[in-house]
Amino acid sequence: WIDALQQTLEDTGAAPQAARAAACDAVARIQGALLLCRALQERAPFLAAMTGLRETLATLGHGPAQSPPPAS
Repeated sequence: WIDALQQTLEDTGAAPQAARAAACDAVARIQGALLLCRALQERAPFLAAMTGLRETLATLGHGPAQSPPPAS
């Protein structure tokens, strides 16, 4: 799923090299957070990782993280 995330980031305007690095970093953060959640038996590491990733990934393509527009 690294390739899929990379492509999505490129589609939003990220440079290919930056998109690949960010996709690898995102997968590593997610997998690490899941491991910590299991070890600690709590979900806080995953929630923290998702918050950080949202901010990080959003800046690659379109600037600061924003909530998606409401569905019509």
